[in-house]
Amino acid sequence: MGDFKSRLNKQRCVLTIINDRFLDSSEPLFGLSQNSISRWVLKNKLDQNDKLVLLIQGLSSSLLFLANQSQQQITGEYVELENAVNRQIEGLEDYFCSEN
Repeated sequence: MGDFKSRLNKQRCVLTIINDRFLDSSEPLFGLSQNSISRWVLKNKLDQNDKLVLLIQGLSSSLLFLANQSQQQITGEYVELENAVNRQIEGLEDYFCSEN
């Protein structure tokens, strides 16, 4: 159950960072599914290759992988990916800090 809460907290963190700091949006990002991201990109007229979009898509993929792996025994690969997600979140925060 702790892994589940941890993933949810990471997802909330990502959404909060984006929605609090991306002030030019006409619509907030509602979730980290590929459909949610695609809608957000379209509504906010962003380029699919924009650094922010690529960061979000990378986080989405990593969190999905963690969700699928959580049913199995926690391995070194799982822990390594969890650490990578934390670094990706830091990269997202850095993105917004460098923009200001």
